[in-house]
Amino acid sequence: MQAARDKAARRVAEPRPADLRPVTQLARPAPAPAPAPASTTPGMTVGLRQFGKGGSLVPESADRNIYEQFRRIKRPLLQCAFGNLAQAGTQIVMITSPLQGAGKTFVSSNLAYVLAQEKDRTVLIVDTDNANPSLTRQLGLQGRPGLYDIIQDPGLTLDDVVCPTDVPGLYVLPAGRQVSDSLERLNSERCREILAQGLARHPNGIVILDAPPLLVTNEAPAVASLAGQYLLIVEAGVTSRSSVSKSLELLDEQKPIGLILNKAPAYGDLGHYYYAYPAQNSPP
Repeated sequence: MQAARDKAARRVAEPRPADLRPVTQLARPAPAPAPAPASTTPGMTVGLRQFGKGGSLVPESADRNIYEQFRRIKRPLLQCAFGNLAQAGTQIVMITSPLQGAGKTFVSSNLAYVLAQEKDRTVLIVDTDNANPSLTRQLGLQGRPGLYDIIQDPGLTLDDVVCPTDVPGLYVLPAGRQVSDSLERLNSERCREILAQGLARHPNGIVILDAPPLLVTNEAPAVASLAGQYLLIVEAGVTSRSSVSKSLELLDEQKPIGLILNKAPAYGDLGHYYYAYPAQNSPP
């Protein structure tokens, strides 16, 4: 398995068209100032325009090319979650990166959006980054109770913390207040119960975990244990081969792992996407 990890790391660090499936480069638009904190009124609806703040979302009307990239990327995720070879838990997708700045929240937001366009599917995007909750900030959800609050407080329910959006079928669970025991909360049985409750409500739904960088916080490996498949975002020209290898070592090799090489100028407008399946789950 170590040889397979090293091979995957080499493919990301030294990409070649023959090794990776080409997609258009995931170019993040210029950031805008973060929106003001949202009201803590229960049941508030997050407007689509909030996703666009800070370049977090690129809908079809804004850039069809980037929108189509994410439509292609979502297909193997759905195949792993609902296909003939789907395993238990693969409806929960962790999106992370080795280090900060690779674009994981950008990818999380856009994937959640395009997944919500699927018929008869719901999507819950969860901000699990307690130290740097960028998704929560971009959506103006600071001050609202979120994941880390409902884990600790048995009096809270999903209805108290999950925010619907004006995109049908798309919901957001913010990180909540910053805490000193975030690792312990993620490792708790209560955390797993909350995710199970969310999926029980929507059997055809998918959960996107916008996670901390793997090599920056202790929380990221704990989030990895909650997920059934992974998407690792690698920044071209910045993320080193050793960082990719170390990140892969922290992920369960028995679960599907997707790799996105983001911001790849050597290929003009092209970046790369690669999806690896465990040997026993390889598609025909």
